[in-house]
Amino acid sequence: MTMLLTGVIPDEEISKFRPSRLSLDSLSKLLDRRTSEKRNRKVSIPRVQRMARDMVNDNWKFTGDTIKLDETGFVVDGQHRLLAIFLSGAKLHMALLSGADSATQLVVDTGRPRTAADQLGIRGAKHARHTSAAGSLLLRWRSGQIMNSQFQPTITEITQFVEETPAVVEGATMAMRVLTHIKHAPVTSLIAAYVEACDKVTPELRDYFFQRLERGDELAVHDPILTLRNTFNRYSPERPVPFRMIGRLWQIVHAWNKWREGEKIQMLRVPQSLNSDSFPIMK
Repeated sequence: MTMLLTGVIPDEEISKFRPSRLSLDSLSKLLDRRTSEKRNRKVSIPRVQRMARDMVNDNWKFTGDTIKLDETGFVVDGQHRLLAIFLSGAKLHMALLSGADSATQLVVDTGRPRTAADQLGIRGAKHARHTSAAGSLLLRWRSGQIMNSQFQPTITEITQFVEETPAVVEGATMAMRVLTHIKHAPVTSLIAAYVEACDKVTPELRDYFFQRLERGDELAVHDPILTLRNTFNRYSPERPVPFRMIGRLWQIVHAWNKWREGEKIQMLRVPQSLNSDSFPIMK
């Protein structure tokens, strides 16, 4: 707390600073209250929340990266980590570098960060880019946060989920087959729907749906699978559906549910009012 507040309030008041019910939001606003000079970037609360989740779930690993303080005691690198500790209440070991040149900010955090796809690829996973994207989408869907752009699973959460869920790689294999027949098939959304279908029906019924979607044979007019397939064939970069990847997932889930109910459909129009609470589940 003292490190975060250095340079924000007068030094003689820091030791007396004991606000009641101090929240992450109020603390981040306090850090951003400086008007005379801007000495740090604006706090990203979603980033702090992701870090805090990793800390709470024991997914935070000590890497040797330091919390850097300049010669005045101001945090020039590490405010998000310190705020995550504050939010999570975790007790962690952190390396501390004091007396750093204030110009350090010019060169830290400027490299290309590793993504979940990078980590899965390093571990030898197949279709790492697609499976990591599908893992993130599934975690948001299952958390009831699918339409909340501020909620993003961490790299550790995505990597663990994909490695612990074999159906993700199976779904990627299926989706790549569909892609060979349908040029703009939504691979990530197909994988997510496949994984959810694994928990709803027998493998034979699941495979029937996706194989018919792939090949397009033995389908009557207005069959939900055929309507979905025709919708995929109309996809193009110039005509994206609303909400992009999430909208495509809605189309798959809606077609699946209509097929399971034995109903016919002529079109798959994504509702403009779609939100996390109204997003359908697979039946």
